[in-house]
Amino acid sequence: MNKKTLTGLLSVLCVLLCSLVIFCACTGENTPAETNATEAPTEAPATETVPETNEETNPETDPETVVDGKVTYTIIVVDADGNPVEGVEVQMCDVDGTCLLPVKTDANGVATFEKDEATYYVTIAACPEGFVADSETKHNFAEGTTEMTVTIEKAAAEQPSEEPTEEPTEEPTEAPTEPEKYPAWEDAKDVVTHQSFDQLYTGTGTADEATNGGLNLFTPGASADWDRIADLTNSDATALTYWGWVGVKGTVGQFGYMIDDNTPIYNDEWTHATEQPVIDAALAFGGDTGSRMKIAIDLSGLIGEHTVRVLYKSVDGAEITLCLFTVKLALPEVYYASNHSSDILQIISTDLVPSEHVYTPGTYNEWEEKTFTLKVGQTGGFWDLGFVALNTDVYEFGYLFGGASPLNNGAYFFPGAAYTAMVTADQLATAQELGYSTAGAFQCMCAEAALGVGENYIQVVVKLNNSNDEIYVLREYTVILEA
Repeated sequence: MNKKTLTGLLSVLCVLLCSLVIFCACTGENTPAETNATEAPTEAPATETVPETNEETNPETDPETVVDGKVTYTIIVVDADGNPVEGVEVQMCDVDGTCLLPVKTDANGVATFEKDEATYYVTIAACPEGFVADSETKHNFAEGTTEMTVTIEKAAAEQPSEEPTEEPTEEPTEAPTEPEKYPAWEDAKDVVTHQSFDQLYTGTGTADEATNGGLNLFTPGASADWDRIADLTNSDATALTYWGWVGVKGTVGQFGYMIDDNTPIYNDEWTHATEQPVIDAALAFGGDTGSRMKIAIDLSGLIGEHTVRVLYKSVDGAEITLCLFTVKLALPEVYYASNHSSDILQIISTDLVPSEHVYTPGTYNEWEEKTFTLKVGQTGGFWDLGFVALNTDVYEFGYLFGGASPLNNGAYFFPGAAYTAMVTADQLATAQELGYSTAGAFQCMCAEAALGVGENYIQVVVKLNNSNDEIYVLREYTVILEA
């Protein structure tokens, strides 16, 4: 190989070697950039979450808040510490006061409603045990939003009485400064100097009739040995008569009674003709005069256990307890707990949205007419809600139709479990206070199609143990369907 050729080859090798060095150098400079690119996604979620927390998101166009033309309204219920509260009954109403059926919050404290876009407000219909909220308070959505947060308070716990930090300067031997409203006569001898109740008997007959008929609840004249329990669980008695006498200071006032914590009932007719020996005995005990009393105690409509307080009311207004005893009455198989906050009868619109209340919730027993009118094609029917107290399980709730209804001739309509609702803690507590072990809640829907033009007689019924022999009528009313 000649020198010229060798020089040419070396020149080519040099060019190739330089190109290789430049290529490697360029490749080395790019390596960190490629490495950073693969690590970048670890920070990406921070920017991806911005649209979810952007307060300017338009709920009218947000695909998560509009479904089939309906807007999703979200209510979040929390406690004072910001923790979600489950089981809160949330109710959403429009500006006319038409309210949807309550929806309970889930484990995240969330309740949702899908409705046409409009102006709504929210109320808390009921709270789970341990929380309280004012059901009259209206919570409004902020303008342009479909979500709100409502804070409810925890129920105040009873505080234990604190021990005095210092030793008392006086022994606590004095009576309370606030006297008992209905003190026992033994503690109020400036009003009643003596009391003798000879008989307590069932019915409203005379004392002699009670003695001869065996109606006394204790042996006459032996009241000191009476255990003060009037057990009528095996009796159909709806009244008691309390017969006895008192010695009093001043002019004789009135006699009466009080059941549990209800308003006392007084009647001038219960002041009875008094024999002279009774007046003499009253004077002997330091009274100014004496009087017989014959008090008629009405037990109709009562069930279970109650406290009865026999009272004397002086002309000066002092109310004195003459006797305090317990009466035990039988429990029916099923007790319809009306006059409760969950007792509701509500008309629904053609698209099955609850609207007008037939009567104020919780006042069925005070609803005098028990009749209401629907127009053909203008409603979807009505909802009927309430609960019962009982000692066994409910099999199913339903209706008994009559009158103009196409399902008349005494036909029952039982849809299985469809009309059975979840029992609330408040309903269960009410049932147990009445002496029952459990409760059953109903949420019955009567569609307009089940009614006929004219008067429809409706009875809400409950069946126990899948037995036609154990069907009980809870309440009844008339629905007039006008063409």
